[in-house]
Amino acid sequence: MTTGRDVKEAEVICVSTGTKCINGEYMSDRGLALNDCHAEIIARRSLVRFLYSQLEHFLSSNEEEHHKSIFTSCDNKQGFRLKENVQFHLYISTSPCGDARIFSPHEAAVEDQSDRHPNRKARGQLRTKIESGEGTIPVRSGSSIQTWDGVLQGERLLTMSCSDKIARSEFCF
Repeated sequence: MTTGRDVKEAEVICVSTGTKCINGEYMSDRGLALNDCHAEIIARRSLVRFLYSQLEHFLSSNEEEHHKSIFTSCDNKQGFRLKENVQFHLYISTSPCGDARIFSPHEAAVEDQSDRHPNRKARGQLRTKIESGEGTIPVRSGSSIQTWDGVLQGERLLTMSCSDKIARSEFCF
């Protein structure tokens, strides 16, 4: 996190590592196991926790705690926003699973008939991870809703790809 132009004053919110998604047979109905332990997702969970702690600072009756927060009230007094110059940066050493790993950002944006990339039609579709870290596959439209009973009976556990999770990340407070 930076709060101005001086990157020497940056604050590290989280450093994470991870590569696993658990198989459906190891899921816990009591919340005792994390389903997705890819590093990007661990970092996102840490960021959410950090943001909630910053909200607690902001909402504190202690004036010193209140001023430590990275949040300020929205102009309409109906929510919160980051203070001026507060920015978050995400560094990922390898492409996150999903479209970000499959399709290079340096490919031409124009897709024509001569483009024979086997996965081209699947670009931009919601992807699910394959258990045991074997990659991702597009989710078929009209797929049935995943149920706890189904997973326990051996249906594939559907876990959204990291690329899709990062792309859909919203933080509304």
